[in-house]
Amino acid sequence: MENLYGVFQLSDEVACTSASVPTLNICNMNCAGLIDDDITDDVACLKTLLSQIKPKNIVRVAEIVDELFGGRCNSVVYSKYFTGCA
Repeated sequence: MENLYGVFQLSDEVACTSASVPTLNICNMNCAGLIDDDITDDVACLKTLLSQIKPKNIVRVAEIVDELFGGRCNSVVYSKYFTGCA
């Protein structure tokens, strides 16, 4: 089971390594770095993840959110939050 870390609740299956699950470790960091008082690495990791994915539209953003948060945002109405972004 995945764990979520940091201010952006990034998955250890995708963003970082926690040694508890297999990971892509896209941010090339230990997840412990996402739970300290310095959010600089949290922001850098999120930017790295988004640059790897390069969203093109609202549907793609919804897929990204699902990937990053492991389906925990299934009840979110993305069009409500991203109106005017596409």
